[in-house]
Amino acid sequence: MIIDKDILAFPDYSEKLKIARERTGLTSAMITGDGTVHGKPVVVCSTDFGFFGGSFCMSTGEKVWRAVEIAIERNTPVILQVSGGGARMNEGCSSMVSIPKVHVAISRAERAGLPVITLVTDPTLGGVAIGIGSRGVRLFEKNAGNIGFSGKRVIEQYTGRKTSKGFQTVEWLRQHEHADIVVAPQELKQVISQYLT
Repeated sequence: MIIDKDILAFPDYSEKLKIARERTGLTSAMITGDGTVHGKPVVVCSTDFGFFGGSFCMSTGEKVWRAVEIAIERNTPVILQVSGGGARMNEGCSSMVSIPKVHVAISRAERAGLPVITLVTDPTLGGVAIGIGSRGVRLFEKNAGNIGFSGKRVIEQYTGRKTSKGFQTVEWLRQHEHADIVVAPQELKQVISQYLT
């Protein structure tokens, strides 16, 4: 079992991990498994925003890496669902190392000819956006409102200017040619199945 650990003895991190585990019943924000979509086997990696805001950490990279290994062994498509913020500061640079690890894993799946489908949901920001949310065939959650690298508030504080109306919404991303495929939840299974061949 891969779990989040306090390897740096970061202040209060062990206690916060314990609370997150008790509250969610999870050992980390990344959940992996397998299943089927319209009878087609798939390997799934999904973030749970309720566990540390779905933040990227060491276990994220390791879980995605191992899930992709299984997908390659089985010649099975990979479905990634992302929702979360940045890299988890409680793990220092170790959490950042997981970002390129995920990119390498996804590249290996693509080189093996496997479909990689990423469901970009609200919110997807920071390390999660550049780690998982930028790869594969990206399906954007209809009406999602927080997708980008830095959050709207951070950008406004840094630049001293207001962002445009609808900034970082899926509609704004579509208008600026950053979101091609926008999917409502009830259409998700059908749309995913189109990319599983």
